[in-house]
Amino acid sequence: MPNWTPSAGLLAFLADSKTPPFLFTLGSCVVADPAGLSLKVAEAAARAGVRVILQEGWAKLGTQLNPVPPHIFVLGPAPHSWLLPRRSAVIHHGGAGTTCAGLLAGLPTLVLPFFGDQPFWGEAIRKAGCGPAPLPANTVTTEALSVAFGELLLRNNEMKFRAQALGANIGIENGAQEAVQCFYRHLPGAGAGMRSI
Repeated sequence: MPNWTPSAGLLAFLADSKTPPFLFTLGSCVVADPAGLSLKVAEAAARAGVRVILQEGWAKLGTQLNPVPPHIFVLGPAPHSWLLPRRSAVIHHGGAGTTCAGLLAGLPTLVLPFFGDQPFWGEAIRKAGCGPAPLPANTVTTEALSVAFGELLLRNNEMKFRAQALGANIGIENGAQEAVQCFYRHLPGAGAGMRSI
């Protein structure tokens, strides 16, 4: 999004507190009840005492909130490279790209997986101490979200330290080279003839 610029409303929301808000984004995932999930996020955030940027995404989250509570900011498309460094935590679906982006930004992370590799990334985040246990997106409750939001807030410094350390390791890894090496390591009979990249 080369021409993207933050709105005055977003900048005001970001400037309104000493603690940066959480970012809640599900990217290209869709949910059966976007209005219900949006209400759960708003209520859980209110209970935990946190503010949340609720990114619409393909699920159109937050567009059903009328009025939008003052602790919620509904946001359309925006680059993660701009958003993530201005957050105190990120809640997302657990896609590999978003997981990597959140860790590169050093953010405590809560994963709400739907399918595929997303539960794996949610559990990897938990095991690394970078966030709470994942909560399945299709069955998440307001109470569970509230508890997880509270944990992200309470353990923010500890989780951020771990996320920053993991992000630093990801940042220096040559993923393309490692993928090619892995491919050649697993080719039948390729052991002695493995190419050097």
